[in-house]
Amino acid sequence: MVKIITKELGWEKLEELLRGGETLDLALVEVSNAIWKKTVLLGMMKYEDSIIALKAVKELLPQLLVVHKSVDFLQRAMEISLKEKNTNLRFALHCTCRR
Repeated sequence: MVKIITKELGWEKLEELLRGGETLDLALVEVSNAIWKKTVLLGMMKYEDSIIALKAVKELLPQLLVVHKSVDFLQRAMEISLKEKNTNLRFALHCTCRR
């Protein structure tokens, strides 16, 4: 998703592959974190470009993908995490979303 937002090489193909797919709202936060990293830590993006990219995260990605609320999957994610003895609840949320 970061490739699409920042228009990295090959982003058009990725957009085609993701169109109509599903994700959790947590993914939008993760993409925002990647934009921050590219701006602050790596110096690959200008501040102004990162603000534009964030707008695209909020507007474009929900048009491209079905974005589910994480809270709707929290119960099942916790059940998976407890059963599998996996402390990574975010991973369990992603698995739950895949149904």
